[in-house]
Amino acid sequence: MSYTSKYSSNFYNFHGNYVEVDIRKKDYSGAVTPLRNTEVFIEVNFQDNNTPIIGTGASIVILNQGGFADLDDLLSSTEKQFMCVIKYGGATVFQGFSICDLNEQQFMPFARVKLQFTDYLKRLEGHFADNFFIGSNTDLLTLVQELIVTVGFGAAYELWVNSTLFETHQTKTNGNTFLKQTYVENNMFFSEPNTYDDVYEMVNKVLKPFGCFLYSFGDKWVIERQEDIVRGGGAMDPWVRYTLYQVGNSEVGLKQEYNKQAGDFKYVDGSQILEYASGLRTLIINFKDKQYDTFVFNDYTTTMSVTNETFPTAGTLALKTWYRHTNVMLLQSGFDYKDMSSFIKWMYAQTISNHDREFAGLYYAFQIQFPPAPEKPIILNINYKQSVEIPLAPTMLVRMRFCLRIDQPGETFDGFYIVSNGTDYRLFSPIMGDLAFKTDFIINKPESVFSNSQSINLTDIVSRIYITPDIWIKDVSYWDLLGNPETLKFIIMFFPIQVFIPDYDGSYEHIWTIPSPQRLGDVEVTLTGQKVINKLTYYINEDFVNTEEVDIDFFDLPNVNFANGLMYGLGGIGNDAIGKTKLWTSEKSPVADELMDIYAANKFRNYARTIHKLKGRIMYDGYIKPLAVITDDNRSATEFILQGYTWDLNNGVYDIVAEEYTSEEIIIDTEGDSSGGGDGDPGVTPSVPTNLTAVQLVAGSSVDISWDVSTGASGYILQRQPYYNGITWISSWKTVWEGYNAFTADPIQYEAIPPNSMHFSYRVLAKTTLLYSAYSATEVLIWTA
Repeated sequence: MSYTSKYSSNFYNFHGNYVEVDIRKKDYSGAVTPLRNTEVFIEVNFQDNNTPIIGTGASIVILNQGGFADLDDLLSSTEKQFMCVIKYGGATVFQGFSICDLNEQQFMPFARVKLQFTDYLKRLEGHFADNFFIGSNTDLLTLVQELIVTVGFGAAYELWVNSTLFETHQTKTNGNTFLKQTYVENNMFFSEPNTYDDVYEMVNKVLKPFGCFLYSFGDKWVIERQEDIVRGGGAMDPWVRYTLYQVGNSEVGLKQEYNKQAGDFKYVDGSQILEYASGLRTLIINFKDKQYDTFVFNDYTTTMSVTNETFPTAGTLALKTWYRHTNVMLLQSGFDYKDMSSFIKWMYAQTISNHDREFAGLYYAFQIQFPPAPEKPIILNINYKQSVEIPLAPTMLVRMRFCLRIDQPGETFDGFYIVSNGTDYRLFSPIMGDLAFKTDFIINKPESVFSNSQSINLTDIVSRIYITPDIWIKDVSYWDLLGNPETLKFIIMFFPIQVFIPDYDGSYEHIWTIPSPQRLGDVEVTLTGQKVINKLTYYINEDFVNTEEVDIDFFDLPNVNFANGLMYGLGGIGNDAIGKTKLWTSEKSPVADELMDIYAANKFRNYARTIHKLKGRIMYDGYIKPLAVITDDNRSATEFILQGYTWDLNNGVYDIVAEEYTSEEIIIDTEGDSSGGGDGDPGVTPSVPTNLTAVQLVAGSSVDISWDVSTGASGYILQRQPYYNGITWISSWKTVWEGYNAFTADPIQYEAIPPNSMHFSYRVLAKTTLLYSAYSATEVLIWTA
């Protein structure tokens, strides 16, 4: 596909500069028709500071000097049928495609015809990335390229990036930027297992936390952080340039700065107006991070990883990755088979042993995080569907099977299976087929789709050491032995369906595991909901009134139960070099800080005093970049950042909107949301509380508890064991207090009156809005009745 010139409208403007308007038609061959224009405008459509994508359009008014239908192909053009290239003094200042939404023509001789073109950034709502998988991760550069490559200007278009963010981790000589070093989990974009955001929405989401803008500038694409617009821009402050959508070299910056007194521009028509608005006092950030719909993603492919172990060795399977046994032959993956929304179809070779048919299957490793002080059972829910493509008689029985194993090298129960004896769940270490969860179905129709569901109370598992099938020792709570674990990795193993043929006495004793096509699909592994701090309030101690609430879709929550973004490391999620944004720096934040704090500081740096917005009409002979810097000595050293504008190329004037930007240092504070927390820095893990003491001053009354204040803490969680459940005393930990002071009282007697000399243990942890310390050393109190 190529575009060839069909119409042209060239002229000298007010400043005597040559302007070329070249309108090219797709797959056209023929002569070029000259047109006479009366107006040529380029408009930069800046929406607001929270919308990163800035679209640019061109409006051209020409006179139709022929018949009414002469320009009908332009006026009624289909999407991208025409491309418009505008040059000013030989340099490209606009490229865009035709749209007919706003085209118009007067119904009279020498009709006035208005044509509209756009750089197409905002027209890509509804464009979806191909082969976008829910369980994968994507670097920001790939997402941005998915948008700008789709626009269709060709590989010659360059991407320039201006950002000091994370600069200490960049290697500018080979083009590293935060775009290459930042990854987001694709799950963040999914509303359903197979439904995800269009690319326009994706790019807006990922650039917003960085305070970035993406826009076209002549023959370039530009990504620029607002905080870095006013930086030097010379050889010592190079921008990173990507050429042909590959990592390029660093370049001298594109910064533009104009001063009225230096004669760079002048106001016309007495139009300059300065608007005032109250400064920002409070900024509320809502972190929109998404809790996993399932820890096992249905993104199986026919090229999934392979293992030759029937029961894979602990620690050998990568997280969030499907594996198949080497004897499993994958046929296809697909959607909408009967009541399966997604599935993988697979079978075995005819020659493998019956044992491999029974236990070689599909495997997946996932990780979950436990709340630091669970007060209610933590339930792991597992649901999935299977089918087998053989004729099934009504007298047959079908058995679905899966295994769940802890896969955490170094942990006490690494390699142990979670099993059920019908009344409770236990841990079991030997590898045996009988460890599988089984669900049986009596057939009622051939080729049925069967569902298996289990709900496992992870905080109530009994750990026993196996001696013989009838002898166990160490009947101990798994949760207590693990010491309230933070995270655990599991492997779930899905085995083929077994078919049982009835025996002569009516029992089902003959197992039939056949090499017939089977389907596995709609896997859901979920955890009971948790309370997670997802709102942070920043405020400044100034007498302003404005409050702004911003939704941020990506932030690196420490909770692995949530899909995350803003993870860096050239290898993505599987790389050992992954870090969190608390290690990031920028030009104005040279000390490592979390991205949310850098974002908030930049917001207040711009809006922490009376806000000035400049509107005016200026005369300038040249092409002004969006986000250029405009200064006027009448406003002292004030710098204004040019946002949106309309450029009248015929008359050489710009109608501009610019907002004041200040580089002053400010001090902000934070507070947590209403679910808990207080003042403090959520980016620093508080120290472990020390000197925990528990004293009962009066027999039969409350226990007084205190500890030393923890550095960086905004609150504390106190736990005690045992506790009374209304029937008996339970030997497990329970949170008995949560607050901000380093002391409290525990009125045990109101639960139930303990017997004399009963032992109670206490422990306490410190917390901020997002982070928790480890628990303190345990303090034991002997109750006096």
